[in-house]
Amino acid sequence: MVKILITESLQPEAIDIFRQEGWEVDLLRDLGEPLDAVIDRYDALIIRSGTRLTADLLERARRLRVIGRPGAGVDNVDLDAATRRGILVMNTPGQNSIAAAEHTIALILAALRHLYPACHHLKNHQWDRKAFMGSELADKTVGVVGLGRIGREVARRLMAFRARVIAYDPYVPVSVARDLGVELVPFEELLARSDIITLHAPKTEETKNLVNRDAMSRMKKGMILVNCARGDLIDEEALLEALEAGRIEAAALDVFREEPPRDWRLIDHPRVVATPHLGGATREAQVKVGMEIARQVRDYLKSGLIRNAVNFPSIPEVDRERVLSAMRLAYILGQLGGYLSDFRIQRIEVHFYGSIARHMVQPYVAAAVAGVLRPSIGRGVNWVNALSLAEGRQLMIHEIRHHETHVYEWMIELHVFDEHEDLSLAGTVVSPGYKRLVSIRSAFLDVPLSEHMVFIRNDDIPGVIGEVGRCMAEAGINIAYFSLARVESTGQAIGVMGVDSPVPAAVIERIRSRPYIRFVRSVTLELNPPTEPVEEDE
Repeated sequence: MVKILITESLQPEAIDIFRQEGWEVDLLRDLGEPLDAVIDRYDALIIRSGTRLTADLLERARRLRVIGRPGAGVDNVDLDAATRRGILVMNTPGQNSIAAAEHTIALILAALRHLYPACHHLKNHQWDRKAFMGSELADKTVGVVGLGRIGREVARRLMAFRARVIAYDPYVPVSVARDLGVELVPFEELLARSDIITLHAPKTEETKNLVNRDAMSRMKKGMILVNCARGDLIDEEALLEALEAGRIEAAALDVFREEPPRDWRLIDHPRVVATPHLGGATREAQVKVGMEIARQVRDYLKSGLIRNAVNFPSIPEVDRERVLSAMRLAYILGQLGGYLSDFRIQRIEVHFYGSIARHMVQPYVAAAVAGVLRPSIGRGVNWVNALSLAEGRQLMIHEIRHHETHVYEWMIELHVFDEHEDLSLAGTVVSPGYKRLVSIRSAFLDVPLSEHMVFIRNDDIPGVIGEVGRCMAEAGINIAYFSLARVESTGQAIGVMGVDSPVPAAVIERIRSRPYIRFVRSVTLELNPPTEPVEEDE
């Protein structure tokens, strides 16, 4: 049975999504045991920002297939460790965009109008209007750093206040900013022109300490800095210094480098408005992110559908069957490459022909590499961790697109190499679920891909098919199909058989002993990749 562990809070309606599947759902608070003692029992974890999944903790998660995070931030998960272990990590970007954008505007207004100290004074029965003279948002220049979902929502609201909005985002097309009515500018120009700067960038190596001492020295004197994104974007020591020196008039902060903080100096500063990471904390947003992450995790565990993954390309629902069929084909071709190569594979090439070459191909590359590694690694490899494992083995991976078609509308061709040899296999899907092997070692054929197959390379002489058939019949092995392709340049032929059951090693050895047989191998293929659901506990 599939088992789900929820480490923090999740709406009852979201939990019901799992229970309606007949799955077991546990709440960590009810177990009476720490997470490290129970994590190995579950197929899926639903976490929030209060759960930290380290590499050591994930090493214990032998059964875990997916981690779901309601909300956008996943910096509390060791993504490299999760990926190495083949654990998919999902979030729900955009579901709390409205909440985060509205909170940003609230903080901007609170800083401009001194709402917190004014309220504090009044609650202490002090009436002093002159001490809290504020400023208007209208006609201010606001610099938005990061023009993603939340940044765009903030920009729209700022323009409703008649603010001038400029933005810095090196990954957003000019057309997106133009459609919003926002001017894209370099970071240095945004620092120099902005009366208010609001941060909406993700936490990456590139953005860590983005707003540092040097950046603050380039800002307008008396500006306001707002951060509802990630605490690591700001050098907090430098910000405290800039506030003390009066270079920055005020800061409005919802996020901090350490949460909860141990150093309260920045929060205690009289010109800082601070909230405890409340950007997405509205009733509406929490319901949306909880329901969405439950649906995403359910769909992945049931059918392999991947949405909003942070360590694997997402599969659009509209293309789900097409993409999954092609991934399964690539995975099977990869297994054949691993089983049939008589050399230590050093390089893998995945070629895409026809219509498939016009789409995102990363999932197919990952699936093919997972297949190549499957014979040597076993079920420890899947689509999620295949490329990471290949990198650890120093395998070179290349994807090559060919927009011309062959006989088929589209085709995937796999090549595996060492320094001297190359094995190629190609396949296609002619209708949903109907996968075909159409080429091996550049010899064209057309055979179904099935669980049990036998591959033969022999001298192209009479009697081979009959003799191989007789060996199979005497062993009680039923042949479902037999296809033969000539390789004219070598005087040899390649035969592919589909059989109803595994072929004993003694039968393979009997066929191999014939003088005209150059190669023979029986393979048992895994047709459904290990990321897909299993009926029984492993």
